[in-house]
Amino acid sequence: MRETVMKMRNKIWGLLSLLVVTGCSTTPHQTTRAQVDENYINQVEAAAKKNSLSPRIYWVNPPLKKEPAEQ
Repeated sequence: MRETVMKMRNKIWGLLSLLVVTGCSTTPHQTTRAQVDENYINQVEAAAKKNSLSPRIYWVNPPLKKEPAEQ
């Protein structure tokens, strides 16, 4: 009985480790890199400064521009 449980446990661990390795190998290759779009940020902030009634701008998630990744 104990041997059967040990064999089953070893098979389950083997299957789990195989699934983890397979899951990690299917992550997509990154083809672009995102950088903060400073030009857009400056445009928005300049427009906000022109209007005295505009609210303050806090960039929680700044806009990003995507560039092709170096290979």
